Amino acid sequence: MQSKKLKNSDCKGGNNMNLWKLVILITGVVVIATSITWVMLLKTTYPGCFCNVHPEISKELIKRLDLSDEQKEQIKKIEKNSDAAFKSLTTQHAQVRLLLCDLLKKSSIETADIEKYANEIGRLTVEEERLTIDQMIQIRNILNPDQTKEFFNAIMTDICTGCCRMTGTHECQCGLCERKQK
Repeated sequence: MQSKKLKNSDCKGGNNMNLWKLVILITGVVVIATSITWVMLLKTTYPGCFCNVHPEISKELIKRLDLSDEQKEQIKKIEKNSDAAFKSLTTQHAQVRLLLCDLLKKSSIETADIEKYANEIGRLTVEEERLTIDQMIQIRNILNPDQTKEFFNAIMTDICTGCCRMTGTHECQCGLCERKQK
């Protein structure tokens, strides 16, 4: 793929729709990555906030799950084992987004450079998701069937709530979580 040098003047008057689409895509990726960073920061700021669930939800969920002392200790160990990786990924994510923002300030931009940063943000997002999924599986493995159901219902509801907030709606759009069932 050949790189094209873009200038701010290329964006005027709708002459270059592809550039606008790319800028919108990059902006979307940056917004999503920023959201993920906040989730990671919540996780590292509020110990006991397992699986990136908001701390208040986490406290309520711990009560609802009625965890044994042994289960609580196992969850703390799971979180402790993944904390360094989450912190590293969060830092890398922030660095790449800052480099991208610095690039976007320039009057002349190489599309290949934008794509490089977008791909790196995507790669880091996938790594964070894999780490979160691995952590959720480890927690699932220490829960009994009723706790497992409650755990995943709470996470699905939290995801739905975030979706509603991001889309500006107040109703469940997916129909997959317990919010829809209420």
